[in-house]
Amino acid sequence: MKLSRGLREKVAAGVVRRAVDDVADRAEREVRRHAPDAKEWETSENESVRPSHAEAHGQNIPANVPYRLPKAVYVRKGRDGENAAGGWKTVPGWDLADKPRDPGLPLHQRIRCRCESRGLPGVIAKAVTRTPVAVGRSRVSAKIQVSYPRIAESEFSEQGGGWLATAARAAAART
Repeated sequence: MKLSRGLREKVAAGVVRRAVDDVADRAEREVRRHAPDAKEWETSENESVRPSHAEAHGQNIPANVPYRLPKAVYVRKGRDGENAAGGWKTVPGWDLADKPRDPGLPLHQRIRCRCESRGLPGVIAKAVTRTPVAVGRSRVSAKIQVSYPRIAESEFSEQGGGWLATAARAAAART
């Protein structure tokens, strides 16, 4: 019995599709296993919170990247209604911190800070998704995706970066 070319292609695509589906399942599991935890900047949400920390409130990012706090400068009390209140004002740029009161922060960003960093274990792993296997004319593929703020920066971070590449290598080693 001789199979037609179209039938041969369909049979081959089915075998390849199942193989790609298995690899994609393994890759998804490995990405979830290697994904970093997340963290969130929290303030006491009252009038004494400095403006730069208020802007950072709720910042939810991978735990292996630093928080971004707006840079702050002290502006003296003005005359004739200009900047009548004076005080700390945010300016363009960032101060980076792994946590509140980080020793690398300028003194005015860390002294008497009452903010907290709340750990969010497993949150990024839950953000991993996988597309169904797609069969094209010359390609059978599936995609593993992670949609989370600053996730690309997390992959290339000096602290714990390379987690996605490690997951891909682990999945490929098991095929």
